[in-house]
Amino acid sequence: YREWSTAYVNSFRNEAMLGGQPSATNMARAVLRAIHRPNGGIPTTGLRMVDNIPIWGHIFILVRQGYYKEALEVAKGYENVFPRQDLHFVKYFERFITNNNRLPSQDRQRLVAEMKQWNPLTFQDKDLY
Repeated sequence: YREWSTAYVNSFRNEAMLGGQPSATNMARAVLRAIHRPNGGIPTTGLRMVDNIPIWGHIFILVRQGYYKEALEVAKGYENVFPRQDLHFVKYFERFITNNNRLPSQDRQRLVAEMKQWNPLTFQDKDLY
């Protein structure tokens, strides 16, 4: 996925706005700018955005590229803009990362119990990431 990301960013260099020796976080931002570029990219309608970057997409790209610790740091930075139902995301995500990319069974059970209480109607227009 890292190779694909680099190639994709290189094919939309102007839109990606990436230069120098980018960090994993900046590369993820560049990928998202290329994916959601004006005039031909995927629209950002319905995505939760911060500074023109989809927050869940930013975390997703980092995880997909294998940068779990960087994804956690990004998630912590976005924590104050998460919707109410996602307030515990960072807590669970941190436990997932510190346990070798596995959520301990006790936490998994709590998370599933929380998710069962969520209103399914609130997920109709959810962020696709």
